[in-house]
Amino acid sequence: MLDAIWIISTGALIALSCAWVGNYLVIRKMSMMGDALSHAILPGLVIAYLLFGMENVFAYIVSCAAMGVVSVALIDLFKRNKLISDDIALGLSFTSLFAIGVILISLFAGKVHLDYDHVLYGEIAHVPLDVLYLNGEIIGPRAFWIALAMAIVIGLFVFIAFRILNVTSFNPEFASLLGINVRLWHYILLSMVSLVVVVAFESVGAILVVSFLIIPSASAFLLSDQLRVMFTLSSVFAVAATSVGYYLAYVTNSSIAASMALCSGLIFILSFAWKIWLRRT
Repeated sequence: MLDAIWIISTGALIALSCAWVGNYLVIRKMSMMGDALSHAILPGLVIAYLLFGMENVFAYIVSCAAMGVVSVALIDLFKRNKLISDDIALGLSFTSLFAIGVILISLFAGKVHLDYDHVLYGEIAHVPLDVLYLNGEIIGPRAFWIALAMAIVIGLFVFIAFRILNVTSFNPEFASLLGINVRLWHYILLSMVSLVVVVAFESVGAILVVSFLIIPSASAFLLSDQLRVMFTLSSVFAVAATSVGYYLAYVTNSSIAASMALCSGLIFILSFAWKIWLRRT
């Protein structure tokens, strides 16, 4: 029972962080940026592993987050020159960086052990196995405390920068007239998305991270275009998906991460059906 609480709590904290930044990705029509970053940071993961080992969590986070910023900068560079469309810029950037990561793994696979299947797909069921100690007493899984710290950081960021992110997301031209550096805030936001992806995918895997980044926010956006309401709904959907998903996996004896992603999808379908019904009445 205690393991279930830790798994659900960790998943919920990660889902909340993803949903909070995911709201802005949905509004800015950049939902697939999360998927791009989850692949593009692979070279950063390999470099951190080779130089410092996976025990150095700080180096791992910094290296991967830096690679995420590089990916964002490349995408922005391609888009600014207007020689190719946005979707091509996105695809070109993350596939190239992901390929570099795969090549690095291939080159050094004989010298080091890198469980990249776990990194890409994750397994949230393993969360209770890696615990932290305080004065000789177990205080809970390491992943839970990392997820809690990330949720606090993301929550404070959104709270402090809410008005600026609001105006730069809905009306960037007006924000520029107000003297706000729209491009700078664009990079800050995507840096926070990179941080979420980097910290989260070790525990839940890249696939579930992408699901949490997109689906709760997209479901909320179907029901309201007011940002405060979106934050409330996406938070509720994120926690519901993790809780129901865990028990679905328990009953069906299936993957917890896949069940959580499935529940997110079901929530979106219900939101979509509700929106259609409202339009017809």
